[in-house]
Amino acid sequence: MVVEFLSDDEALKIAMNAEKQGIELYRNLSQIVTSADTRKLLAGLSEEEKRHFQIFKEADEKLMTGPGSRPPQMDEEIANYLRSLIDTGIFSGLSEFSIDEVRRMDEVRVLNIGIRVEKDSILFYSEVLNHSVNPSGKKAFGEILTEEKKHLVSLTNRLREVKRTK
Repeated sequence: MVVEFLSDDEALKIAMNAEKQGIELYRNLSQIVTSADTRKLLAGLSEEEKRHFQIFKEADEKLMTGPGSRPPQMDEEIANYLRSLIDTGIFSGLSEFSIDEVRRMDEVRVLNIGIRVEKDSILFYSEVLNHSVNPSGKKAFGEILTEEKKHLVSLTNRLREVKRTK
């Protein structure tokens, strides 16, 4: 997997972008659901994503030099891959929904979107954690990975509750 070629600096920038997208996604989804419990969960996840962004930003600021910093000359293939990750992001495929489509989504679909996002985040953060060499990057990825797993559990539990009541 090409993730092994990303520096900690690059991985942190991708993570910050993903968290910014997560803030927006969960905030928007929380505004369309009718269930107060699901709305509260999604709004809370949006706030968590804000905190995650700050953690990654602080780790990135510590990464001026040393292991895991951006190499002075990056292979063009790796640079293209990095741009693709940022452009498509963990939340890619979610922007194709029109506002009307999003408003018509039922609670199950909304929760499944959140579950997909969390699974993608967990996969990405697991990979970059395995390849991270800088202590501040490694710490940030490990901490957020643990929290993203908790988000997945919360969304899955809520989905079970919703399905049980239907």
